[in-house]
Amino acid sequence: QALGSLRILYRRSRLDPTQSPPSRSAAMPLLRRAASMVVRPLGARLASTAVVSSSSESMSQKVYRWLDITGYLTKWHSRRAWILDLDPPSRAASVMMTEYERKLLLWLTFMNFMFMPISLWYWYGQFTHLSAKPPIPLMPEYQYMNGRK
Repeated sequence: QALGSLRILYRRSRLDPTQSPPSRSAAMPLLRRAASMVVRPLGARLASTAVVSSSSESMSQKVYRWLDITGYLTKWHSRRAWILDLDPPSRAASVMMTEYERKLLLWLTFMNFMFMPISLWYWYGQFTHLSAKPPIPLMPEYQYMNGRK
C-alpha cells in the first residue's frame, strides 16, 4: 500500500510540476516498513525463494532436483548459473567464450571426474608392483658357476 501511494504521488508530481513535493505523511508508511524490518530476526524472510514448492512439483522435477546436488546440471543448462560460479577474472573472460566452448569445458570436467577412479586404480597398481621382484634372466648353469660341482 505504501509503495502504491508513493507511486500515485510520484505520478502526480510528474504530471503537474507546479504541485508541491509530497508531504511528510506520505513517507510515514515507508518509515514504518523500514522499522518493522529492523525488528524482525536476521534470518527470517518474507517470501520463499523456491520457484516450485515440494508438494506441487512433478516426479520428473523431483528427480532432477535430487540429481542436481552439485549444481552441475543447472550450470549445464544455464549460462547465467555457470558464470555466477566463476571467479571474477573468469567472469570477465567468459564474454569471449562461445556456448560450444562452455559446454565442451563442462563435458571435459565431467569426464575427468569420471576417469579419476580408473586413474587412481592404475596408479595404485604401479605401487603394488614395486613390492614384487622384477623378472630377470636366469644365469646358465655351467660347471664353474656358483662354486659347486
